[in-house]
Amino acid sequence: MQQSHSSVKHWNDIIGALPFWMETSVSYLDDTFFLLSLGYARSLLHS
Repeated sequence: MQQSHSSVKHWNDIIGALPFWMETSVSYLDDTFFLLSLGYARSLLHS
C-alpha cells in the first residue's frame, strides 16, 4: 500500500513539472528551427 502511495506522489510531481518541461523543450525546438532555417538561408545565399 505504501508503495502505490509513493508512486502516485511521484506521478503528481512529474505532472506538476510538465508545463516547465514543455516550455523548455518548446524553446529548445524554437532555437533549433531558428538555427536550421538560418543555415538554410545562408546556403541559399551562397549558392
